[in-house]
Amino acid sequence: AMRLADVLLAFPGILTALLVVAVLGPGTRNATLAITIALAPGFARVVRVQALVVRDSAYVRAAINLGLRPRRILRRHIVPNVLAPLLILATLNVGTAIIAGASLSFLGLGPRPPAPEWGSMLAQARNYLDVSWTLALFPGAAITLTVMSATAAGRALQARYERREP
Repeated sequence: AMRLADVLLAFPGILTALLVVAVLGPGTRNATLAITIALAPGFARVVRVQALVVRDSAYVRAAINLGLRPRRILRRHIVPNVLAPLLILATLNVGTAIIAGASLSFLGLGPRPPAPEWGSMLAQARNYLDVSWTLALFPGAAITLTVMSATAAGRALQARYERREP
């Protein structure tokens, strides 16, 4: 599984998403699946690394020496300590997913009109930039502000988690 994740990480995420949508066809479901496939290897790597770090910690070794069952060690020690970095990564990747979705929609590979999609709004406004530049301003500003807000929330979550670490 990690070798497949390494292969997928070798390509930019948007290129992977474009490939998936090109194979499956345009649409909301296929764009969502493409973005998920493009972002999944990063999550897999974080989960694996964090699980290996927690597995080698002193309290997990102590639980093993006390004779706790592996399922209980996994549920009580490993999973809770993997969830926090995973939540931070998920929050930080919201902005990436929004930009990827808007990019696919801009190229005509996302949801079909008349679905209100920021990328398709930008694509349509591109034809009228000389007449009314505000048609492109508002969807672009909405994408920018949403991505910045999601990134700020992720960074705040990351700072809070890092303060909690011993």
